[in-house]
Amino acid sequence: MEYVGRELLTTIDELKGVLDSHELAALVRHTIELEANSHSDRMEHPPVIYSVKKRDGKRIQKARPMKQGELRRFAHNNQCKTLHMLNATWDWAVLQYNGTLDHELIQDIAYKIEPTAWGYRRANVRISGHDVVLPQRWEKVRDSMCQLIDEINDSRTHPIDRAISAHLHIARVHPFADGNGRTARLVQNLILHAHHYTPPVIRTNERLAYQILLRTAMVGYRDRTSDGREHSEPSAHEIIFFDLMADNIRRTMQRAIGESDPNPAYHIDLRFKERSQVHVTKKILDSYLRINNLGIAQLHDARNGRISVRGTLSSGQLDDILSRCPVSAYCIRPK
Repeated sequence: MEYVGRELLTTIDELKGVLDSHELAALVRHTIELEANSHSDRMEHPPVIYSVKKRDGKRIQKARPMKQGELRRFAHNNQCKTLHMLNATWDWAVLQYNGTLDHELIQDIAYKIEPTAWGYRRANVRISGHDVVLPQRWEKVRDSMCQLIDEINDSRTHPIDRAISAHLHIARVHPFADGNGRTARLVQNLILHAHHYTPPVIRTNERLAYQILLRTAMVGYRDRTSDGREHSEPSAHEIIFFDLMADNIRRTMQRAIGESDPNPAYHIDLRFKERSQVHVTKKILDSYLRINNLGIAQLHDARNGRISVRGTLSSGQLDDILSRCPVSAYCIRPK
């Protein structure tokens, strides 16, 4: 099943082609992968302290942000350990993954991230919080994971669709007693790594928005399969989650290109009468850069006429090209 739009996938694949041509691509990808691990770990250990007070005989749990000293002790005593385990698991999984996922590899990954009990859970679990989606009963976990593994290993589906699907459905099935979120994100990033894509970096300050979109995607899946059969068309909530993750991948790919390419980059602001002039200008730039093997142009905002160019051309060459384009005026700024 296709989730991410063809246009966005094509853009990401074009960026991958550019990144793969750089000598530092593997090093930059690895740096972003470790950054993704760091934020993934922090997402599960938010810097708050829970205090319990009694009022009218009832226990009330209240959260407050950590103070600076508490935050330092927390990072040293807890988060450093869990992040070390997550990074060690990542290094191990990259060596083990051969392009095909199976039950044993997923269970090994989960156990190395959170070494409680190896294997799928054999008890029902409850998740606290507002508007949660209850995980499946433990008896259904293995069958659900069998279906998911078959879908993930289907090479006819684009790797980005497969990776994000692994993320969503491992989180939805909740196959382990603990560590499901970190496992879901690591398996997603493992599939992306195998196909030379950078992972999405879900930052700590995006935690709430991410959790809401993940939860609504689960609800969307549940609603379209509530009659016992899986319908061919994905729900709107699933598509929103997939597009969010894919667009995050696009952004980290662009960043990786910028960090691995020593060539200059430019921002171009166009003034125009009709929006079609922006698209014509982009096509002229694409043609010139491709024929002369000088770089790549990207359209960021057609409504406001914003384009970026990265390559071996000088600002003078770029000015010469733009002077022949059908726009009223333009401004070139070093990026």
